[in-house]
Amino acid sequence: HMNSEMLKDLLKFYNVEIRTNTSIAAVNDTGAVVKTETGEEIIAADSVIMAIGYDPDNRLYKQIAPYKAETYLLGDARKVQNIMNAIWDAYEVARNI
Repeated sequence: HMNSEMLKDLLKFYNVEIRTNTSIAAVNDTGAVVKTETGEEIIAADSVIMAIGYDPDNRLYKQIAPYKAETYLLGDARKVQNIMNAIWDAYEVARNI
C-alpha cells in the first residue's frame, strides 16, 4: 500500500531505528534499557515507542451473536488491520441496515 511505503520512507528520512525481537526492560529520562538476543543495551532517546502485535478479539461477538439477529463483527474484532479498514467495515454495515 502507498501508506506503508510513505511511512517506510519517513522512518528512513528521520533515521528512525526499528528493533525487532527486543523488549524494553526500563525507560528513564535519558532513553531505554532494552533486552536483545545478545543481552541488555542502553539506547539514548528523547522518545520511546513500543509496538506490540495483537490478535483479533471476538469473544463478545461470539457470546451475543446467537441471541441477536443483527449482530455484526467488524474492525479489529474481525481482523486486525488499520483504521481505514475499520471505517469501511462500519460503512458497509451501516449502508446495509
